[in-house]
Amino acid sequence: MRGGPAGLTAAIYAARARVKTLVIEKEEVGGEAATTDVIENYPGFPEGINGHALAQRMVEQAKKFGAIVYRGTPTDVQLKKPPRTFTLDGKTVSCNSIIIATGTSPKKLNVPGEEKLKGRGVSYCATCDGPIYANEDIAVIGCGNSGLQEGLFILKFVKSITFVEFLPEIRAEKILLYAKI
Repeated sequence: MRGGPAGLTAAIYAARARVKTLVIEKEEVGGEAATTDVIENYPGFPEGINGHALAQRMVEQAKKFGAIVYRGTPTDVQLKKPPRTFTLDGKTVSCNSIIIATGTSPKKLNVPGEEKLKGRGVSYCATCDGPIYANEDIAVIGCGNSGLQEGLFILKFVKSITFVEFLPEIRAEKILLYAKI
């Protein structure tokens, strides 16, 4: 269940092994990767590839081996013993195994322009996008563990970082507060 890179990779392996395979995605197939303008850290694409294009190639490959890709939301999922069951569009589906690839969703600020600029200045992954911001002045929103870890990583690429925190105090672990830069 779910059609991001991990779910689609599992679907390719399963379908290629001649296992009946159904990929269920409630949102856009390809997960967060599909919303990325350019992915430069995926093997086999030295010039980078658009996230949506990469996701479509994964879907094509899964379908080539017989996987079915379906947009919907399963409910009433029963995992305790085979057959496993779930409901999809009012119909009960039965199977021996279910792979749940939940993916990831970033914390969003919900500020004007955020969605429009996603992948074009607004980023949620320093590891993914650090090199894109080489020699730039950037801001990292949030000074918890994740914000400081991302900031410390991206520091090797950027000219400067301004950390912005809306809470009255920084709640990151002390080791991050005193990291050697």
